[in-house]
Amino acid sequence: MNKLLKVLAASALVATVLVGCGKKGESTGGAAEGAKYAKAGLGVVSTVSEGQVNTTFAGVGLDADGKVQWIDIDVAQGTPNGGDAQYTQTKEQRGSDYGMKDTSAQMGNIEGGAEWDAQAAAYEKWATGKTAKEIANVETMDFHGGKAAKTGSELAAGCTIVIDDIQAAVAKAGENMTDVSADKMGAGEVTTISDGKVNTTTASVAVDKDGKIVWSWVDCAQQDTEATGDNLLSKYEKKEKYGMKGQSPIGKEWNEQIDAYKVWATGKTLEEIANVETMDFHGGKAAKTGSELAAGCTITIDDFQAAVAKAIENAQEVSTDNLSLGRAMSYESDTYQEPWTYLTTDLALVATDADGKIQWLDIETAKIAADGSQLKTKTELGDEYAMKSTSAQMGNIEGGAEWDQQAASFETWAKGKTADEVAKAAGEDGKPTDTDLSSGCTISITQFQAAVADALK
Repeated sequence: MNKLLKVLAASALVATVLVGCGKKGESTGGAAEGAKYAKAGLGVVSTVSEGQVNTTFAGVGLDADGKVQWIDIDVAQGTPNGGDAQYTQTKEQRGSDYGMKDTSAQMGNIEGGAEWDAQAAAYEKWATGKTAKEIANVETMDFHGGKAAKTGSELAAGCTIVIDDIQAAVAKAGENMTDVSADKMGAGEVTTISDGKVNTTTASVAVDKDGKIVWSWVDCAQQDTEATGDNLLSKYEKKEKYGMKGQSPIGKEWNEQIDAYKVWATGKTLEEIANVETMDFHGGKAAKTGSELAAGCTITIDDFQAAVAKAIENAQEVSTDNLSLGRAMSYESDTYQEPWTYLTTDLALVATDADGKIQWLDIETAKIAADGSQLKTKTELGDEYAMKSTSAQMGNIEGGAEWDQQAASFETWAKGKTADEVAKAAGEDGKPTDTDLSSGCTISITQFQAAVADALK
């Protein structure tokens, strides 16, 4: 699930919904006439510090007035030579595992502290609706050898991390802007480590109402901890300095082959891109000799394909004209009987079309203990919720499924359905009666239904 719903602090009755803040795949407003976005660009910045390679990327979509309507920020941080710091997940993907929240709380600027991904989301929310000039002119102060939002400023209320590289990546995205006419935008990243180098491939795409690519930008930052100067540039930025042309069977530099890949991808759907003819090449896959793509691109495309696929999958349109939040409260205990030890609030963020059919749904459950302390949400718990083995024993879902996976199945099933159809999906025991739904979700859905109904009342 691409979660846009964050349940925060002190009471399960309080939720902050980050809509229009630029999380992956989120659409946040209109742009050019007849389309959401008028311009799109991607920026990549790499630095090396404390033995780690940091690649910051920013995908940005602008409306016709040059204001940010979609933005996606992330950082790939890895150590080429291994050890505990050898990560192939981005900072956003690490979530709470990044371990910044406690330090943030100790600083005292953000009540309760905030993890890196939450602070990046706050930056995205702050940047939405602003021009490039307004973003560049953010008030800053010296912090940890760089610049952070000035204490007391609008941005500092939710983001206190060093933003130098983020600002630089957003500025680069502005420099790389291309005219588009698109309804949806999304971003995807793939990080691998090989031969002592961290390879971060990132893709941003803009697609039309039919899911066909109208614009894309693909790049790769390949760095080691000794990189300096021009070596910190991405492969695309290096152009002829990358030095591939002399070895290429078609006499093309890396950036030229990427341009050919982007031209080839334009007008294609995810399925068409995934079905490109390939052959084995240098331990990966390259376009098959004689194919349309191979005429301009003969390098391995495994990571490009994966990043573009992620970007297209993340390109979801959410109409905020029909967006609502619903909640349903209940009491729980670990023994499923009194005394109740948890106050549980199920939340549903729902977007519907003009016919009242659900186009997008995000389900989350927050639990507050009897002593008032906040626990992780069920989605945040992931595998720690430990439902999968019990689910497997029931035998209804092959191999079993965790709570977050079953909630995701409910979300998928609900798309295209009305409030009435959702309300009729469970029996007296609260379990799904719909065959399609029960193939992926066997938990009680009573509270999900109540939250959806509350949102759509």
